[in-house]
Amino acid sequence: MFIQDRISGLRSQLDAVVGKDNVRTSEAETAAYSYDSGLSMAQPEAVIFFDSVQQVAPVVKILSQAKIPFIPRMAGTSLTGGTIPLRGGVILNLSRLNKIIFINTQERTVLVETGVLNAELQKALKPFGYFFPPDPASSAVCTIGGNIAENASGPSRIKYGSTGDSVLRLEVVTPDGETHIWEPDGKSPDLMGLVTGSEGTLGIITRAWLKIQPVPAHTCTTAAAFAVLDQAINAASQLMESGLPLSALEIMDKTTLDASLKRKTFLFPHTMRALLLTDISGDNKEETDRQTEQAVQICLDNSSIKTETACEESDRKKLWDIRNRAFPALARIAPDIVLEEACVPRSKLNEAVKKTREVLRKYRLTAGIVISPGTGSIHPHIVFDRRNQQDLRRVKNARAELTKEAIILGGSVAGDYGIGVDKRLALNWLYSTEELDFLAKIKYAFDPFNLSNPDKILPVNNDADLFEEVGRNHNAANLNPSVHTLLAALRNRADNRISSVVCGSGSQIKPPPETEKLKKLDTRFLTMDPVLNKQNRTLKAGAGVEINTLRALLRDNGMELQMPDTFGTIGGIIASGRAPEITRILLGLEAATAEGVYLNFTQQTLKAARGYDISSIFCGSRGAYGIILSVVLQVCLISEKRIFPPAMPVPFRPEPVHRAFKEAVDPENLLNPWLYPGRKEDNK
Repeated sequence: MFIQDRISGLRSQLDAVVGKDNVRTSEAETAAYSYDSGLSMAQPEAVIFFDSVQQVAPVVKILSQAKIPFIPRMAGTSLTGGTIPLRGGVILNLSRLNKIIFINTQERTVLVETGVLNAELQKALKPFGYFFPPDPASSAVCTIGGNIAENASGPSRIKYGSTGDSVLRLEVVTPDGETHIWEPDGKSPDLMGLVTGSEGTLGIITRAWLKIQPVPAHTCTTAAAFAVLDQAINAASQLMESGLPLSALEIMDKTTLDASLKRKTFLFPHTMRALLLTDISGDNKEETDRQTEQAVQICLDNSSIKTETACEESDRKKLWDIRNRAFPALARIAPDIVLEEACVPRSKLNEAVKKTREVLRKYRLTAGIVISPGTGSIHPHIVFDRRNQQDLRRVKNARAELTKEAIILGGSVAGDYGIGVDKRLALNWLYSTEELDFLAKIKYAFDPFNLSNPDKILPVNNDADLFEEVGRNHNAANLNPSVHTLLAALRNRADNRISSVVCGSGSQIKPPPETEKLKKLDTRFLTMDPVLNKQNRTLKAGAGVEINTLRALLRDNGMELQMPDTFGTIGGIIASGRAPEITRILLGLEAATAEGVYLNFTQQTLKAARGYDISSIFCGSRGAYGIILSVVLQVCLISEKRIFPPAMPVPFRPEPVHRAFKEAVDPENLLNPWLYPGRKEDNK
């Protein structure tokens, strides 16, 4: 138990902001906030409740000035210890901030407070014929703020993306107690995108402007039973490659089905070992019915032993209830349940499932497995008894091994569930010391005193010697020789404190005339051949490749990019902020720092929690934070392409946090120095 003196000295200030009854310090009340849905536990010193959004910033300012940690919390559904107060401090309970401020169907937007339940928003939208796409399994209890903090998704991710793809603008209270409204407008690096998925470590989301979608006129659900799990995965893969307008896709294994269907009469034969649920949506009934028949045939071609189709909402609900009952049904098997998660490239899904089952057998654990083929995510629901120390040890060892196996297959440490406490050490398996240091500088720029949800996401100990490297090679040994030349040039200039003007094709970023005296750093040679992975729907390309070259390659393969039409190199488009929509399809990048350090933040997974979203900080950075070497983009079928307005040039408008990050990653202001004029000591 923490000593209460840190809070008692501030009690009168806190009471004045939120009211005496909203500051709780008794041991009984704080103990209720010492755990969430993960395995970690720690007790806070106080819990503060809020009756209005306007109370959050003053409370954060009081705590920040006193250097007391604070942890935003709403429903407490974090599966990785994301709301555990490891350093004591104060839980900020935002659950009462649950107002839906407006619904604008004409603009297809809503404005909500952070504590609105996902299910309540869906209920409010239904009479208008709209819905909010993210649909996590916990939607009945999870909040919009939590969805954004974890960048959660659900079965509809295959069509609509993750939560971040439906966020238009955020109101955020930063750790210094200041309130900001951020959106990806291209005028500066994308802070909204960076905060999304940051698990409350960069600030507290108080309000969100969200994009809503009209409910399709017709939706049909197909449930296909298989005698072999691999057959269900293969069928899902063919469905994704078919071009059918899938709006949901999930697979359940036999353990999950046995728990969910226990004591219930059902339509499928007892030989069923896997069930594939598929939704197809559209506005034309005949077309939707025809496409559903195609989906059924694909399942039958992959040895489905029985299929059922439902197009009425009540009948569709009965099929999806099999999936929605999975967690509570499995939770009844043993005293405790923990949801693990692996996220791998879609081409590795069969292999990852095989490895998952091997690890569970090795540690003698019972788990129901739910698979999201659209994102390459595998969700083992492990049941156990945490009172049994041997049980608990086996679960922890199995989780670590499952994470390692995912990384070995080119995946990540997590997808929807975040990193929190439980998975932070695993980043040592994924990243080099230099890459972890770069991530830590993002946290420092926002929160130099480590007060906002401290000790989450990033490893506390990042000594690489203590951890075996299980991921891809972190060093630059196998890079193109021209990249080595660039890295050497950067190191030389850093040693001699020589500033550089980063020059690409010149089509996006125009240095002012006064930079003529600075040395140029030409990046036009970064034209490594594009590599298209059709099954994963990813494209890797050198930053110097022209966007028209990439579009031509994709069109030849029946694919496209979900971004506005524009011109120039892909690296220049990203760095300039000319097309901020690209942040939604930019899966990762390789970069070089001002000191010539190589960073690899690429991924081949369509959904992953990998620390902070580096892509967001480089979009609109104008080359000031580092040089983009290559990128990985998510691609789509031509039939799925949306129309965007043409990309337009935008003025540069950095905020103080951008300057703080610039000072952290390039303290000598060596790259494009005119963007952040003045010495560090002059800009405090």
